[in-house]
Amino acid sequence: DAANNIAKRADIWKIGLKGFLEHPLFGRGTMGYLQIYSRFGGKVNFHCHNLIIDLLLSFGVVGIAPLIVFVARPIVKAFKSRYAPIFFAVLIAVLVHSLVDVTLIWIQTGALAALFISFPYIKEQKND
Repeated sequence: DAANNIAKRADIWKIGLKGFLEHPLFGRGTMGYLQIYSRFGGKVNFHCHNLIIDLLLSFGVVGIAPLIVFVARPIVKAFKSRYAPIFFAVLIAVLVHSLVDVTLIWIQTGALAALFISFPYIKEQKND
């Protein structure tokens, strides 16, 4: 049932935020939710079902700062591309989905994300 699923995820998000607030600068390390769920009465889960909370919990503000720079550069560069509407449509879809799940940590979607982030750096060949 959808309401029950949302309530479970909301509990996971609250626990993730509590864990982040204990170590906001450097986080708890990879898979941080597994380290804290039992202390806050949560259910076993591998991640926080929210990319932002999961990254903050695992790596803290200091840890995600380089990631933000790494991801921001292609976004800025994409503005100049003729494919900018497609790039931003996919980016928005990924960001919205990341609010309720963390599929980017899986190898398949992580590899697709890496390809997507490299997209603005692909040069178009000119035909002579």
